[in-house]
Amino acid sequence: MPSRSILMKRVEDHFISKGYRVAEKSSADGFIKFRRHGEETVVRIIDELASRDEMLSTIIQSALDSGGGKIAYVSIPMSLVSRLGDYAFRVNKIGVLVYDERDLVEIVEGGVQTPASEEKHESEAAEKFLQEKIEALENLYTELTNKIATIEARINQLEKQSSVPKQETSASQPVETIQRTSGRKTKKPETLPSFIEDNPWVELLSNKR
Repeated sequence: MPSRSILMKRVEDHFISKGYRVAEKSSADGFIKFRRHGEETVVRIIDELASRDEMLSTIIQSALDSGGGKIAYVSIPMSLVSRLGDYAFRVNKIGVLVYDERDLVEIVEGGVQTPASEEKHESEAAEKFLQEKIEALENLYTELTNKIATIEARINQLEKQSSVPKQETSASQPVETIQRTSGRKTKKPETLPSFIEDNPWVELLSNKR
């Protein structure tokens, strides 16, 4: 595995290529501090032969850096990250640089953790926004319901108005039919058939009525 000085040189080259400049470094403590546009990034190096306590201490220190408003990174051997995974680093926004004999690669980008007070403020703002949206939707629902009720009442009124002439027409038709029918019944024929006209029995029966 490369020596610490070689590892630190690789880390320097990696961040300088991204526009950072070295602000402070310590080979004995295994860290390098970079700056860029007022942004501070701290990289802590974990040796392959580091003990479990040393490794945990370095990771905890990086988590404190991230929580303190700095961008934190740890540089760890490839063999170690294959056993640990990168989930815990991502959750805590700790960047990860893995290295082997020949190269150094960034696999997790570091970030700044949002303070709890800011998270609470963002949560309250989001809750207020959602509440306003709900109220706006409720008002829109009420407005649409009232409009629908008005339209339905208007439709019912128009239906009642359009049904009145139909009822009058249907009621007058039977009267006219009866009048025409009764008129036809009372009408006497102008001439009777000869066998009825000269029949004395028909004349006799007519007198009895």
